[in-house]
Amino acid sequence: MRFPLLCSIAGLTLLVPGMAPTREATHTATVSGAMTATLAGSAVFGPVRQTRSALGASFSLELGTRSERGAVVFSRVNGERPGVGTYRITPLGPGAEGPNDFHAVVSLGSVELPVGVFHGMSGSVTITQSSEDRIVGRYELKATGFLASDPEVEDREITVRGGFSADRAEAPSLFEATISGAAPTVARGAAEFGEAGPEAERSFSLTLGAYAEQGAIVLTRNGGGRPGVGIYRVTPSVTRTGEFHGLVVTGSPSHPTGVFRVERGTMSVTASSAERISGTFEFQATGFLAADPAREDRRVTVSGSFTATPGGEVTALTIN
Repeated sequence: MRFPLLCSIAGLTLLVPGMAPTREATHTATVSGAMTATLAGSAVFGPVRQTRSALGASFSLELGTRSERGAVVFSRVNGERPGVGTYRITPLGPGAEGPNDFHAVVSLGSVELPVGVFHGMSGSVTITQSSEDRIVGRYELKATGFLASDPEVEDREITVRGGFSADRAEAPSLFEATISGAAPTVARGAAEFGEAGPEAERSFSLTLGAYAEQGAIVLTRNGGGRPGVGIYRVTPSVTRTGEFHGLVVTGSPSHPTGVFRVERGTMSVTASSAERISGTFEFQATGFLAADPAREDRRVTVSGSFTATPGGEVTALTIN
């Protein structure tokens, strides 16, 4: 199982109970174990889906997602804002899951220079202050994952301890990805999700950067329905329910420099609601360059993150 994405060493200041929060949204943490590092960056939570029952929505606490050092993303299936208290961290995947349990994904490094990705296995999040506009707390978690320098070893262990003062944020639609190999580039743009087709043949599509000039990624799967928090395989063709297949285009859709089909990889959804889907991805793709279309064995590696908003009925990405 693969996922996307390290850091420099600096000082650490933890937010502890009784401490007045700073007015600036912040996150700081230390990483020990298979890697040692210090994380620092901004912190946001939400958005929260307002319904009579928030079950079926989701809540996301995103710490340092724009940082060059790394990020920690917490999510849970209960869309309500957590109150003061201590909540356990459980692994992503099948098994018993309480509505208030948190999942955690730790990505180290930046999108341009990914170093490792780890998924929380155990630990806790302690909320010391909670209001509509701000959540303050601390956490400690143990996580397992891999380093970008040695992705075949997927059982490396780290411990992360940190504190945060997060602001409520209506995250915009965006995605960012690093593409290396035959067509190196950094792609950025908007991100949308939606469904298409007649009711009996609905398909779900996640379109990342369809109007971007540097590149675009389209991930689709048969069967309608928004994917929940979890880890999904990306394969050349859908062989199991829930699997995605993908297309990577470098350049713009009207003037592509390369077209590649995903051979293998994963997409990790860290937050999922009717208003927003967030996550990370990492995969390898094979295809051709526009300058030499006869050679179809060119390879690229793609890793990045996204926050997608509804786009209504989706349309296929066309290549001219």
